[in-house]
Amino acid sequence: MSISLGHAWQDLHKTPEKWMTILWLSVCNLIPIAGPMVMTGYLFRRFAKVRALGEDEDFNIDHFMDYLWAGVPPFLAGLVASLALIPVIIIMMVVMFGGMAAAAQSGSGAAVGGGMIVLWLLMFVVISIFYLFMIPIQLRAGLEQRFGAGFNMNFVKSFIAKEGFSLFKWYILLTLIAAPAIFIGYCALLVGAYVVIAVFTFITWHLVFQHYDDFIEKGGEQVPFSDELLYGKSVMQGAAPRTPPPPRP
Repeated sequence: MSISLGHAWQDLHKTPEKWMTILWLSVCNLIPIAGPMVMTGYLFRRFAKVRALGEDEDFNIDHFMDYLWAGVPPFLAGLVASLALIPVIIIMMVVMFGGMAAAAQSGSGAAVGGGMIVLWLLMFVVISIFYLFMIPIQLRAGLEQRFGAGFNMNFVKSFIAKEGFSLFKWYILLTLIAAPAIFIGYCALLVGAYVVIAVFTFITWHLVFQHYDDFIEKGGEQVPFSDELLYGKSVMQGAAPRTPPPPRP
């Protein structure tokens, strides 16, 4: 199957309360820590329900706590996975500032500027590559609603082998589009930036789920969807996970 940015954009606008959904997702960006978890939980629930039940779900404030609980496993899994990146960033920062100090002592402004550009580009590449490892970790943890499920290395390696190159390309493209869009949003009294972030978060996870569908079509392992994710922790607490039907073409 082909991965489509247009499909993600159309999906964002096809539900009856689409503008309220975008508004609530934008508000989530204003809430520290809990806000991103609520947004992630809602998106996982929405994209899982459309695959397992054929239903689209607008953001419903009455389900706030269900969204929050649904967002906890992928958030924690991503947070723990990101700890592996900290030593790499520290090393790169030490090298960068060491190189800048050496270039400054030699009196070469061009060397300082060139070195900074090269190192920032390297850091961007490292973060992009790390993104490829973090996505399958968060994806499985969120779908099964179990923190530990995300660290199934066989699934992670298989997902990266089948979808890694495509994910990398889409990550670069979305970054290049989002950066100026967010800047323009900040110019609109800051408010626009939160809307832009909400829209790009929706599109990013929609593309991830498109890659998951493609992964299944290529013979990848199908992840069991938790009933707590589909129906809410308050309704289905303690229910066994359910394996969804194959993704729709």
